[in-house]
Amino acid sequence: MPISRRIALTAPGAAEPDQIDATFEDEEWKRFIEYGEECQRLNDSGVFDNFRAPIVLSGKQGQVVESKCQVPSDDAIAIILHRLRPFILQKKEPLSFYPMCNTLKQRIRHPVLHSLVEYFHDIFSGKDFRAYVTITHGSEVLNSDNRLMEWLNAHEYHRNQATKAAIAALFAELPTNLAKSVFCQMLMDKANAILAIGQLLANLRIACGTIASVPQKDGQIAHIAISQPSTS
Repeated sequence: MPISRRIALTAPGAAEPDQIDATFEDEEWKRFIEYGEECQRLNDSGVFDNFRAPIVLSGKQGQVVESKCQVPSDDAIAIILHRLRPFILQKKEPLSFYPMCNTLKQRIRHPVLHSLVEYFHDIFSGKDFRAYVTITHGSEVLNSDNRLMEWLNAHEYHRNQATKAAIAALFAELPTNLAKSVFCQMLMDKANAILAIGQLLANLRIACGTIASVPQKDGQIAHIAISQPSTS
């Protein structure tokens, strides 16, 4: 049986909210619930207490940039990779982050919601990271989702030997721990985006709560409130 929700979306500067009625199919709703359960496992893993990958870059124009980097322990990396796997491994997987975002945008057709989802989409994909700093090595962009997935498939998930050799060569040419620190920071960004979408889905499920201070891509603030439509 389809599930309905009434969503009040107040755009930045607007005096009154727009009322949107959204309907979700049973299978979509089941995926929302499962997504929330996996988010809870991620949050309960304790990885956020021990996962730090600070990167300090310094240098002058025309000189080689120096870096000071730290990486989390191997155990901390293993835990976050295990908990992130349902969300990031394949776009066709039922709990994959990108299809989940697409479902929300398809079912809740409003620019405020779309801007919110795109905001977390950019954090997840690394676009937000690159807006602050783009780290390149030759013609390669290090803090890109493609590079991150190559590292994961080479060393952590599929153990692809050809990719492993290419990544090893890249690591050897860069300052100690720089690439690994960048990839770990991108993993943390993904985790934060996943949990943010999970919180939105949780509010949809319980049909109550106001999400205040919703960031928009232009830096302004919008508001979203969720309720269950009256059956009368």
